[in-house]
Amino acid sequence: MATTTALAPYPYSQMVWMIISGWIVFKQFPDRWTLVGAAIIVASGLYIVHREHRLRLQSRAASDVEAEALAKKL
Repeated sequence: MATTTALAPYPYSQMVWMIISGWIVFKQFPDRWTLVGAAIIVASGLYIVHREHRLRLQSRAASDVEAEALAKKL
């Protein structure tokens, strides 16, 4: 029942811990394509967080403008 933003850090930390445990247990470090893929996933997650933050600010500003217009009518 948690929000996506509350759960988002867990998959990213899981990637880090799986890389570390794979290196320690199996003595195998991911190849560059795996690291590139992980970087793409992290970058897309950061972009989504940034975009949602901007949309939330725009939505809040729009509702403030509507509230001011309604207050002027009253």
